[in-house]
Amino acid sequence: MSASGGQVPTHPCFIGLATNEPKFLDVDVALLKRFEGTAPRVKRVSECDYPEMKKGISDKASGERGTIYYIREIKRVSETEVEVSGGIYSGLLSADEHTYYLKRTDGKWSVTRHRLDSIS
Repeated sequence: MSASGGQVPTHPCFIGLATNEPKFLDVDVALLKRFEGTAPRVKRVSECDYPEMKKGISDKASGERGTIYYIREIKRVSETEVEVSGGIYSGLLSADEHTYYLKRTDGKWSVTRHRLDSIS
């Protein structure tokens, strides 16, 4: 769910890694496979267009509007805790960034809290 829109998307979602430039890199295939068969569809960020980050996101295959979910940084706090910064980008005036605090219990990671860092 996005703070900027508050809705769970039904359109394609693209997952990527943020860089210092206005572009995203594909995540590892193993991470992408965890989303197979889920709704909404999750695809590699290289499968979408985001011209100059100004006109929104679209699926290269279908032309359908989409959203980029990105990871900026993962910081290991301990063997069982991490902080993940990242965000959601749907267009120039539809984006937000959060820091998520995760804890691993019985081999599974879960979000224990999150902080909204920015929104547009």
